[in-house]
Amino acid sequence: MSNKELQINPPKVFDGNRDNFIPFVQDAQVYLSLNDKAYNTDQKKIIYVLSYLNEGMAKTWKEAFLDSVFSDENQNYGKFTDFLLNIKGAFSTADYEGEAQAQLQQLKQGKGTTNKYISQFRILAGRSRISDDKALIEYFMEGIHTSILSKIFALDKIPTSIQEWYEKAS
Repeated sequence: MSNKELQINPPKVFDGNRDNFIPFVQDAQVYLSLNDKAYNTDQKKIIYVLSYLNEGMAKTWKEAFLDSVFSDENQNYGKFTDFLLNIKGAFSTADYEGEAQAQLQQLKQGKGTTNKYISQFRILAGRSRISDDKALIEYFMEGIHTSILSKIFALDKIPTSIQEWYEKAS
């Protein structure tokens, strides 16, 4: 068995911008998961993630973290799960789901394509963790262009699930 890393797009450098935090952590975890043979200790995983904290507030956080590691006689990085909790506490949005819901309420199709609106809507709906189709349909109808909404309401059968709304709007 080889410890050779499989090459996929690594995470982008994280600068501390909260809007980019969840995608950064997800990208890092996917990379580490794919390369679990090479990153088979908590220390290796932590150092890998730290290697992408090179700008802005993330760099400052990294420096403080490393100061605590190197001030310890054993240079103990700790458990990866604890590290993730620590970094999430520092950079994740306090109310990630609520923020996504607020963005969902504000989302408007405007001059963009219907498919682009549906894609943006799906992303925000997933982040908001709203599972009630009726609530999602209300948000969807509020944001989609009125001409498309009129055409959907002119159909013989009005969609009853959010998936049907996506299909009919598309």
